[in-house]
Amino acid sequence: MATTPIGRARAAYLLAARVLDRHGVGHPLARTLLALADRAAQVAYKAGHHVHDIHAAKTHLGKHH
Repeated sequence: MATTPIGRARAAYLLAARVLDRHGVGHPLARTLLALADRAAQVAYKAGHHVHDIHAAKTHLGKHH
């Protein structure tokens, strides 16, 4: 489990992306997870991280390019 603000933001982003990929943006769970990912990103930003820190991982939905 992610314990740092940036780790939580990355985890929330990846989970939201997986649900969006599977169910689309209209699904209630996808919308909820997007809101949670947004909030996690805000917390990470306030802790001194930047947007590129969240997306810096060289994976897309857990798969290496």
